[in-house]
Amino acid sequence: MTEIKSEKLTPMMKQYFEVKQQYPDTLVFFRLGDFYELFYDDAKIVSNLLDLTLTRRGNQGGEPVPMAGIPFHAADSYIARLLKMGRSIVICEQMVDKQTAGRSMIPRKVSRIITPGTVTDEGMVPERQDNILAAVFADKTNFGFSTLDLSTGRFTTTEVDNLPDLLLYVNKVNPAELLYPERFAYFKEIEHLLCIKSLPAWDFDFETAQTLLCQQFKTKSLSGFDVQGMHAGICAAGALLHYLKSTQTVDIAHITGIVHDKSSNLVLLDKNAQRNLELLSNLNGNDQGSLLSILDETRTLMGSRLLRNMLVNPLRNNQELNYRLDVVEALMQWPQAEELSSILSNIGDLERIVARIGLSSAKPRDLSKLRDALAQIPSIKHLLNTAFTAGSSDLPQGQTVTAQTAADAATDTTDTTTATDATAETAMAATAATAATTETTTATAVTTANSTNPDAERYRTLLALKADQIPDLSAVHDLLQRAIKEFPSLLIRDGDVIADGYNDELDELRDLQNGSEQTLKAIEEREKQRTGINTLKVSFNNIHGYYIEVSRGAADRVPMDYIRRQTLKNSERYITPELKELEEKTLSAQGRSLQIEKDLYAQILEQLIAELPDLSTFAHNIALLDVLLTLARVAHKRNYTRPTLTNDNVIKIVAGRHPVVEALNDTPFIANSIELTPERHLAVISGPNMGGKSTYMRQTALIAILARIGSFVPAQKALIGDIDRIFTRIGASDDLASGRSTFMVEMEESATILNNATAKSLVIMDEVGRGTSGAEGAAIAEAIVQYLAKDLPAKTLFATHYTEVTTLIENYNTAFNLCFNAQESHGKIVFLYKAEPGRQSRSFGIEVAQLAGVPTKITKRAIGFFRARAKELESADIFTSPLLDNNAFAPLPQAPQTNSASGSDYDEQLPHLADSSVAMAPHEQGEETAKATALAAKISALEAQVREEQARAATAEAEMADQQDLLQSIKALNLDTLTPLEALNTLHQLKAKLTSGQ
Repeated sequence: MTEIKSEKLTPMMKQYFEVKQQYPDTLVFFRLGDFYELFYDDAKIVSNLLDLTLTRRGNQGGEPVPMAGIPFHAADSYIARLLKMGRSIVICEQMVDKQTAGRSMIPRKVSRIITPGTVTDEGMVPERQDNILAAVFADKTNFGFSTLDLSTGRFTTTEVDNLPDLLLYVNKVNPAELLYPERFAYFKEIEHLLCIKSLPAWDFDFETAQTLLCQQFKTKSLSGFDVQGMHAGICAAGALLHYLKSTQTVDIAHITGIVHDKSSNLVLLDKNAQRNLELLSNLNGNDQGSLLSILDETRTLMGSRLLRNMLVNPLRNNQELNYRLDVVEALMQWPQAEELSSILSNIGDLERIVARIGLSSAKPRDLSKLRDALAQIPSIKHLLNTAFTAGSSDLPQGQTVTAQTAADAATDTTDTTTATDATAETAMAATAATAATTETTTATAVTTANSTNPDAERYRTLLALKADQIPDLSAVHDLLQRAIKEFPSLLIRDGDVIADGYNDELDELRDLQNGSEQTLKAIEEREKQRTGINTLKVSFNNIHGYYIEVSRGAADRVPMDYIRRQTLKNSERYITPELKELEEKTLSAQGRSLQIEKDLYAQILEQLIAELPDLSTFAHNIALLDVLLTLARVAHKRNYTRPTLTNDNVIKIVAGRHPVVEALNDTPFIANSIELTPERHLAVISGPNMGGKSTYMRQTALIAILARIGSFVPAQKALIGDIDRIFTRIGASDDLASGRSTFMVEMEESATILNNATAKSLVIMDEVGRGTSGAEGAAIAEAIVQYLAKDLPAKTLFATHYTEVTTLIENYNTAFNLCFNAQESHGKIVFLYKAEPGRQSRSFGIEVAQLAGVPTKITKRAIGFFRARAKELESADIFTSPLLDNNAFAPLPQAPQTNSASGSDYDEQLPHLADSSVAMAPHEQGEETAKATALAAKISALEAQVREEQARAATAEAEMADQQDLLQSIKALNLDTLTPLEALNTLHQLKAKLTSGQ
């Protein structure tokens, strides 16, 4: 911060520096009239970031003071841009206006502190994403990580015992702001984040943290929040809460609890998995083409955020998931589901409105939106309570899908995507078993419904439970209906917010203001008659108040009681004692009514704060209902099926489809099956480039994720077992900023998988080893596959172009080959996109290059090199190329093999995806081995010589072909018509070709 001697400062600049010294690392927005001004370094920073004009204000110590200004009325847009850049802002407001202050210095004070992780204003936070403030802490044994979304009140903490898992959480959450203790030993691991902030070590004190949290939650201990025994996690949460209290000028009443975010409850997805599977965005960072983009048909913003959160936090709790699946199934069978969705579209972003109420920062239109949302409750409850009864329209004819009943879900209350989800969903499940008997008046109707659909009673119970979970908020709606105008002003300072009839005194003052307008008209008419001046007007402005205006030519006719106030070019302005008295009454009424509105508004917010628990419950249940309706709609529209969930270590998918590729393409998707079991857990996939390998692997992971958020899946049938984590190693690029090559990135990702995967993990590895030489890459791939086959029983899909890998796994019963084939049709390569048992020796890279537009001359040369090398290996089956000589090809032959019995009906529909295992005979020992080794060495030397000669011959052949092309070009020249300039250009081109060797 710029150093200035205080004795040389003006009174106003002293005010500024008093604030700036308290917040040296924060941009200070200092209110001066209609602008927020920034000075010195702050002005330079903001001028550069926002492209504002940098001006000067006076002199300080002989130097002009740098200054940049932002209009008061447009400040929000500038603040939002700065927050996105990771900057924090202090708002220093004028406490009175200039007229009130008179000649005295206008008092100012900090009214607000806005940071990237604490902002809640509409328009400053992303509508469809959580805005997370997080804190990290490390003690001697564990790492603590706590998160809070102030805009919704969701507060979590967790502990892990190693740095990679901590970074997994940090990168997955991608907080808008991350807090850490001074001298944090692992600072280098988090410094890449956009906004990080160090706090004093004592802010992370354990005892202080416990006290703060208990005070916030109004409890004597934290035992009710399942965080007992935590140390690092409590320290992180306490520091986060302390920071929040220091930056907020009001209570944070909507934060009423904390959740232990247990990693054991979730299927963990690190940043690489989220990116490679394109869960939230495509590989270019855009929403289009992501899984979220084709699923998100939610009608509310809070539903959209919840769906996003669910996708990156799949569950392992089958009972919780089966409850979700039951509700989705019921909604799919309910004809009035879309009517309910239409009602939800009229509900605003309740989560964030409720949070702003808790922060006492809710604006008038927040309250009008809340009132309109609460007005929908009767319609929502009626629809849910009458679903699948004789009174509802068009009961579906029973398509029975086996499902676990909601009563089964009552036995587990331990985990879910987030704490809020867990509380709501488990509560619903816990009461499911008894809810069917609560409405005896509908028993006859339900019996009638059951006669047409055997599942109708179960569906009715599930949806009635959803209605029961919506609290009675009629009193809150009545308050807002009486208190807030239908279309209130944007801000309370503008008045016109409180409804007529709500407060008698306010009504009287408004009548006085309205009556003054009629009084002014009457005075004007009376004075016209009295003076005979027909052009006389009674008007008002902020400087002179009420006045009478007459033209200069009529000024000699004004009465003696008129007091001249202002002389203009063509008119004179006067006041009278009567007008002055009316002015004082009217302005007093305006000021008094505005103050009453502010007081009443504050009282209404206090009343709403008392209702925060029920308001939060309502918001969450509407968000969850919105998500389940969306999953039902998508499942019905795209012909998804209900998955079967099990705790066994297995994945079996019959006729699975990639949900995004299928949704974005008009052509029918070619379905494929997969079976991974503890006995055969490794599938090695070979086949041509663009043949469908990556799509196949990704779709397997996406189907597993969809099942584990409680969604139906794009498959004919799916059995999804327990998964603790999903790893991916797909594609790679240089990390130039960190000085890491493509191959280094690839190996680091592979190391993460091999060091952290377990038997319950799902692993996707695509083309490992391609970033180095062919021989070394194949060796690394072979070693990794062998490790996966022998030592790491994770459910794994491993795609490769190395034939050495596909050959190697024939030695292991735990692994099997799959291949994607292609065939020639009319001289073109046709990809079949079908997974079949066996291995494919050709990758068709040259053909794909030609399809991509690589010049034919280059692909011809490539095929020459390729054939020369193929002869070395004596592999006649890979000499041909459909694009070049129209010869077909065939995959390498495979021995017949059947799948191992699994004891389920899946075996009847799954193709036999495992090829035979061929055991290799051991080499003879002793003298025979020595002889064989010597002979092999001689053969290898001869083969090397042959390869060298063949390579030279291939090069010579290619060069001769170039020369022939050159001769043909010369022969084709017509010397009789060639102009001198054309001849010179042609000669230059020919020389260039010869010189470059082309």
